[in-house]
Amino acid sequence: VSFEIQTNSALTWNWRTEYRLTTGAGTHGAVDVGSGWHTNGASVTILATASNGYHFAEWTGDVPTGSETANPLTVTLDQARALTAGFAINMYAITATAGPNGAIVPTGTVMVAHGDGANFAMTAIPPAHLDEVTVDGALARVFGPGDSVFTSRFDNVVSDHTISVSFNLPPTAFANQASITIDI
Repeated sequence: VSFEIQTNSALTWNWRTEYRLTTGAGTHGAVDVGSGWHTNGASVTILATASNGYHFAEWTGDVPTGSETANPLTVTLDQARALTAGFAINMYAITATAGPNGAIVPTGTVMVAHGDGANFAMTAIPPAHLDEVTVDGALARVFGPGDSVFTSRFDNVVSDHTISVSFNLPPTAFANQASITIDI
């Protein structure tokens, strides 16, 4: 803007302080407030939304102390701020257990990333054989006397699961046991 003053005049400037808010999102998410200028003291609330299979993890940049994991995040524009929302993949637990006379590998709690899979190998210790496999509390497979090894796979995991295997000894495993009776 340019202008020329021809006579004695009073010129008044009305200044307003503004601060720049720069927002961004890491991969696998978005924020609902774009970058822009805001009046000094303005309060701005920003919501971070994760993509499917991910969750909001933290804010980085010019985050008010103690607000790194707040979502939504409310900031006061008393300075220029650059804020980036970070996201992390969801992890799910598959808990694997085995009864006596055999094993499942891996055993215990296995963490699996959203959409990934995991294999579980079950092996009976001779003379035992596989009996049953349950998944999430429901019977998934019944085995016969000759089955001693089995592999199961969880694909596209999107929630927690359990897998359990039981083993059975054949009746002949008890044939060599003896009992003693003592008369007093």
